[in-house]
Amino acid sequence: ISGNLPDTPVNDILIYHPGIATSAYLVATDVGVFLSDDYGSSWPELADGLPNTVAIHLDYNEATNTIRVGTHGRGVFETVLTLSTVTVESPNGGEIWPVGSVKTIQWSSSSLSGNVKIELSRNGGINFPETLFSNIANDGSEPWTVTGPLTSDAIVRISSVSDPSVM
Repeated sequence: ISGNLPDTPVNDILIYHPGIATSAYLVATDVGVFLSDDYGSSWPELADGLPNTVAIHLDYNEATNTIRVGTHGRGVFETVLTLSTVTVESPNGGEIWPVGSVKTIQWSSSSLSGNVKIELSRNGGINFPETLFSNIANDGSEPWTVTGPLTSDAIVRISSVSDPSVM
C-alpha cells in the first residue's frame, strides 16, 4: 500500500467514502497530504492550496465535499475533493432480462472524461470474464442484446478505459 508514498511518518488517514464505494485514501504526513485513488499504488501530493508542512489531522465535510487539513503551526486548510466515479443505475438488482431481448444498460458518472468499458459477471462478481463493450462513449446508456446462459447472479461493471481503477 506504500507505492511511491514518501518515507515519512503518517499522522492521519482518511478513507474517502461519500456514499459510494471508492478507492480513495488520503494520508496526512510530516511533508503534506497525499492522495491515492488506486488502492495505494500511487500517491500524488494533494497540493491544491495546501502548504508543504506537517499535516496532523484530516476531516471530510460531506455537505461541501471538502477536505480539511489541520497542520502543525500553519492553521487549518481546506480544499474541494473531486474524484471520478461511475455508478451503475440499470440493471441494479432484481430485474429479469430474457435472453434475446434488447435492454439498456444505464450509468451515471462524475468527473470522468473519456470512454468506458462494460463487463459482465454471471457469478455474483467473483470474476468478469465477459466484456460487453470495450471502448464506448461515456454517455450514460448503451443498448445490449441479452445473451445466455441464464443466471440470477449477474452483475454489470462499468469502468474508465483510461483509468481502470475508476469503476
